[in-house]
Parts: sequence; structure tokens; C-alpha cells
Amino acid sequence: MACRACMHGDVGPGPLGRDHHRVAGAVRRRPLRGIGMKARGVHHVSINVVDLAEALPFYVEILGFEPLPRPDFGFPGAWLAIGGPGGQQLHLIATGERHVAHGEHFAVAVDGIDEICAELRARGVQVSDPMALPGAGRQAFLQDPSGNVIELNEPRS
Repeated sequence: MACRACMHGDVGPGPLGRDHHRVAGAVRRRPLRGIGMKARGVHHVSINVVDLAEALPFYVEILGFEPLPRPDFGFPGAWLAIGGPGGQQLHLIATGERHVAHGEHFAVAVDGIDEICAELRARGVQVSDPMALPGAGRQAFLQDPSGNVIELNEPRS
């Protein structure tokens, strides 16, 4: 019989690990369910940057994100609005070291991906050629000065 929480068969530990059916010492006998929370969307994504002074102009002057007020947390960082105040945010945390996990990225929804890629190239930013995603739209990729991967995503119209 397959595990209904993670959909693996009854052979082997499954993708969530050998003990994923145990919660607080009890064996889970039914699938995990949400807590009834109604998520309204993603508020912000936080990424590490090596040099805040280098990252901020990239996000503000090249990508057009807007700086937001940020409390003093005792470490350098910045908050940026994506698409104007009141929308999603990008939080930059200056770590002084580079670490980007394979496949880790965030995506920004855009219109006019070809024009955007041309403008980025004109500003000296390396960006991949837009590629089609069957049934989903088109995407292109670039990196910020710290090596963080950013996807430009133009949904299918």
C-alpha cells in the first residue's frame, strides 16, 4: 500500500525519510492535512548577497525594484518592493560570502520578455535567451552580482 502523505510505495523510506510517518512519537495513520490557514500569497523572498553596496544598484537601478524602510536588525540588509509598494518584496541580507545552492532561484513575472532581455543586455547584464515552456509561457535567466539566479517568467497569454 502506498503512503498517502508522500505517495511513495511500501518499499523503502520514501522521499521524506524513513521516519516521516512519526510525529511527536505517534505513528501518523492518515494523510497530513493543512491547518486551515488561507495563504494570500508570497509576502517576501529573502536572499543572501555578498556585497550590499554592489547588490542594491543592480536591483534598484537595473531591475527597477523600489527600496523600502527596513528596521535595524543589527546586520546589513535591504528590503525592496517588487512591482511597487504593497506587493511582494525581496529582502537582501549581506553575508559577505557567496553560497547559491544548485537550482535555487526566484522568478519575477514580466510582460515583454524579449524587450526586457534586450534592455538588460544593453546595460551589460548577461541573460539567457528566452525559451518556451510548453503550456506555461516563456522564461529567461540571469544572475545578480552575488550569483543569485533570477528567472524572468512571461506567463502564457
